[in-house]
Amino acid sequence: MLVDGGKAQLSAARGVLRELGLEGDVAVLALAKREEELFLPGAAAPLALARTSPTLTLLRRQRDEARPAAPRRAPPRPAAPHRASRASPRPAALRRAPPRPKKKM
Repeated sequence: MLVDGGKAQLSAARGVLRELGLEGDVAVLALAKREEELFLPGAAAPLALARTSPTLTLLRRQRDEARPAAPRRAPPRPAAPHRASRASPRPAALRRAPPRPKKKM
């Protein structure tokens, strides 16, 4: 399984595989975007492949191909209709005092 991300995303994916009981059954690695480093489980440092490496090219294509199909953030919730409220949204100490009536002469 190729994970789009770095060390943290690899760790999260391994945790999910562990929960599903698939940890030893599925090979997993992560490809970080910024430096194009390959993270392998148990490796102390990421593997840096040459930028022109056919292996890196294949992994990039696989990662980038999956991106359009990946779920995005949830769509924003529709705004709730405005409801008039009897209660003031401000505490009493912050409310403006009503204007004083003008004196009649």
